[in-house]
Amino acid sequence: MQDKDMLSIYLAELDGIQPLEEAEEEELLEQLKYGVSSARERLAEGNLRFVLECVTDYEDFGSSLNDLIQEGNMAMLSAIDEAAAQPGTMDVPAFRRHLEQSVRDAIEALLKEEEVADAAAIRFAREANHLFETTVEFEQREGRPATMEELVRETGLTEDEIEYIIRVSQSAIERGDANPDENDQEEDFNGNPLRDGWK
Repeated sequence: MQDKDMLSIYLAELDGIQPLEEAEEEELLEQLKYGVSSARERLAEGNLRFVLECVTDYEDFGSSLNDLIQEGNMAMLSAIDEAAAQPGTMDVPAFRRHLEQSVRDAIEALLKEEEVADAAAIRFAREANHLFETTVEFEQREGRPATMEELVRETGLTEDEIEYIIRVSQSAIERGDANPDENDQEEDFNGNPLRDGWK
């Protein structure tokens, strides 16, 4: 589904939610201090559109709108919980400032993480192609497969890096993928912190 289609559906859902008036929000913030769960739910529900307004400022930065909305909504829930934990009752303007800052910080952190992951994926593809080309050239020149020591010398990669490329590539082949994609690398980065050099 395209982001525009998803946004239309989401906006239609938001149309069914009663907007928060300042007086109601002030009362909800007061109730929040006493642990009233319905106050938290109504604050979250009533601020979904506010979060969306923040999110749309970042929709051209490469991430999917769905991911941005989810990240923004999670940040909103955290901001509400933080408001509840503070001594005294936060007034509406202060809460709105805190909410907006929390949402924007979370989205910008997500975009930064994706930027780093994209850069790692590009480097992985470049080094994997280099390893493959070097392996083929060596075998054609020498008439035999290269040893690990020779691959390290020929490619300039470390043994860990070569093993990592081979492992990810083999995993992609076993799943029937023609080439490992950035999701393969992300899964390995998250689950297998092999080398700082790839990050």
